[in-house]
Amino acid sequence: MARIKAVINERRLAYEGAVKLVEKQREYLENEKVLQYEVAEHKKERKYLMRRREHVARQREARRKKAEEEKEAKRVKMGMREASEELNEANREEDKPKESERKAKREVEKGTEEAEVKETEEVLALDVQEEKVQEVEVVEEPSTPPPARPVDTVAAGLFGDPTQKTKGRRRP
Repeated sequence: MARIKAVINERRLAYEGAVKLVEKQREYLENEKVLQYEVAEHKKERKYLMRRREHVARQREARRKKAEEEKEAKRVKMGMREASEELNEANREEDKPKESERKAKREVEKGTEEAEVKETEEVLALDVQEEKVQEVEVVEEPSTPPPARPVDTVAAGLFGDPTQKTKGRRRP
């Protein structure tokens, strides 16, 4: 009777070991899927941000060109002499902006530079995180590759993994 209990206990332990190995394998595969998804999402978001940045730059350039064209159209419409007099006066006034306008302009330029620096730092941080993720992938590899078939998993559970400590018992 004691021998039968010992055999049943060994088989129970072997089954539990096999179940644990299958769970580890499933977890490993799920982690790989999640990591691939996160990397794909990161690349997608980065691509969107780069396109957005280019779009904003094109809009700014278009607004600047439109303003220049309107200014030129005004000059032609009013006549060369009258337009040149008015534009000279306007240019003199524009050349002497008020102190509050100067401050506002400096703050806007400073804010833009800070935003660009922050955005660049965020992009660099994401790149560093992506490199860390790739490094982690290499480190997280299991010491033994997951079994390829369920039969191998059950055999490892029944007879023990070669790296498993046997606590003085012989391996079959």
